Amino acid sequence: MKILFTLDPYATLGGGSRSFARVLAEALPSEGLAVTFDLDATVDVVLVFAQHATPALLTRHRRRGARVVHRLDERIDRGESWRRRLKHWRIARLNAAADMTVFQSDFVRSNVGPICRAPLCRVIHNGVDSRVFRPDGDRITLTGAPAALHVSWSVSGGKRLDRIGELLAAGPPGLHVYCVGRHAESGQPWLGDPRVTLLGPRDRDEIAALMRSADFLFFPSELDPCPNTPIEAMATGLPCLYHASGGTPELVGDAGVALGGRLGEDLQRLLAELERWRERALAQATQFTGARAAARYAAAIKDVIEAPADRPQCVVKHVWNLLRF
Repeated sequence: MKILFTLDPYATLGGGSRSFARVLAEALPSEGLAVTFDLDATVDVVLVFAQHATPALLTRHRRRGARVVHRLDERIDRGESWRRRLKHWRIARLNAAADMTVFQSDFVRSNVGPICRAPLCRVIHNGVDSRVFRPDGDRITLTGAPAALHVSWSVSGGKRLDRIGELLAAGPPGLHVYCVGRHAESGQPWLGDPRVTLLGPRDRDEIAALMRSADFLFFPSELDPCPNTPIEAMATGLPCLYHASGGTPELVGDAGVALGGRLGEDLQRLLAELERWRERALAQATQFTGARAAARYAAAIKDVIEAPADRPQCVVKHVWNLLRF
């Protein structure tokens, strides 16, 4: 059986969707599914990643007999910009042609589910490549006691990069923060702090080595649908200090310390028992392996193939009515 990915994870570096798409593409062959990124290939199933497709592409493949699975890791915010509204309208149009929606978390299902029209749905959390993100492997000498790691491929407000400044203010004198991603573009006032090292974009092997070398992951991002960074960190044994919103609590749970009203106290709680938090992180990470995610996707695809082929196509409402703005 052949499956088309509408997102090529090897085309660019970084980003949660691309990171997981690569994991899934490399794990699905063990489930008997051959993956292609050729949009013109004859396939059995098209796996659509959020907005990365067109109605014409899906219509063409459906006429050839292919089924469509729509993977969603989105979030709709009230009062969002017209660009995001347009993006979500496009997603809704694509979903109207899908046989199944795969939501990346229960949070995504409750948030985005109302605009979806595919007759079948599943919740399948992301998984990590255990060959890369594992507790044993290369390490990097980091200064700082403790050494914190922050990873972000976006500088949007929801990532709460401003809270790195709060962490520096609340942490012990020896704290040093290592930043992987696009932080240099953020304009944050802490960028010139000598306790911060900007590493820029790095590949996943380098990120895994950094995770094995740091003392904790700082993840203040709010309302992330299903972030990869916390589960990658847990797979290396790196404890998380995280914001309990969006889909993140479904992933981390009590294997990390959720941010409360006092950042300094939350950090002290984590640092007081780092080894215990490492053990919890590793135990929690077993739920989110790439192999496990691939097996669940393969089962979902089998259900789609076996479901009745004919169904009425939904008419997508005007964007403003659909998104209830």
